[in-house]
Amino acid sequence: MTLEQGKTLSDAKGDVFRGLECVEAACGIAPFLAGDILENVASGIDCYSIRQPLGVGHTSDMDKKKTTV
Repeated sequence: MTLEQGKTLSDAKGDVFRGLECVEAACGIAPFLAGDILENVASGIDCYSIRQPLGVGHTSDMDKKKTTV
């Protein structure tokens, strides 16, 4: 990395460490996406939470732009 990008060795080590942190965060996010199951919240009652995507949303402010001449 130092030869290809002209960085100092300490900067290159920092970039590698930052990349490792990103990979660790990406690998650790899976349990948060699945939802939860809580068994026996009360007698005979279980609680389920399921996370599902709602879809893709888009907003545009093209109609708010005004042209002044």
